[in-house]
Amino acid sequence: MPINFYGRVIDQNGQPVQGAKVRLQWTDMSAAGTTEKFTETDVQGMFSLSNEKGKRLSVFVAKDGYRAVKRGRASFEYAAFFEPNYIEPDPNNPVIFQLIKRQEAQPLIKTEQEIRLPQAGSATTVRLDNTTSLDVSLLANQIKPDQPWSIRVAVTGGGLQTAADEFPMEAPTDGYQSSVAIDRKSPKPSGWSGLYQGGVLYVKTAQGYGRVEIRMLAGDNKARVTTYLNPSGSRNLESP
Repeated sequence: MPINFYGRVIDQNGQPVQGAKVRLQWTDMSAAGTTEKFTETDVQGMFSLSNEKGKRLSVFVAKDGYRAVKRGRASFEYAAFFEPNYIEPDPNNPVIFQLIKRQEAQPLIKTEQEIRLPQAGSATTVRLDNTTSLDVSLLANQIKPDQPWSIRVAVTGGGLQTAADEFPMEAPTDGYQSSVAIDRKSPKPSGWSGLYQGGVLYVKTAQGYGRVEIRMLAGDNKARVTTYLNPSGSRNLESP
């Protein structure tokens, strides 16, 4: 089938990303079974592919200093119209790809510890800084996916909220609460390993902002708690 494609790359603020590297690969009748082409985005973040032939096109975008989110890669079907990724290219409606610009790396204070949650309802304290601590309580701890698993995380001297961003590198300014319940269905960042229960939380303390990652195997009595705190007071949680 004829392959034409029109794309546009933007950053997290919706601004065009110029000079992003684009790799386009499509299945065809060549000896290798696939053909590749490389290009770059223009000042408006636009790129295109024209007058090729094949069946399925894969598109990858990247740029130094940026992270490629899910929308930074995708595949498109040109022959099987019943496929969910079947595309009818339109130069006036380009496919949007997104890159997240990295912030300047911060000297974050990282701690990692293993805690025990021996029985439902008991709380284990995790110290974050001189004024802030977390109390992690096990509410339900069944192994099977169709059975309940949940914990409650409460904070003393600060606030918490769930982080579901693919790259949780900037803490929000508001929306914090004193405790958060996490269960099997709680939102998690893209790429979270399905092996673990738990999740990622933004934390706000009297001294600044941070990120808390809690991982636990359902049915076990141990949890791994990893914290990243920015002592400068900045919401930037970009690590080196």
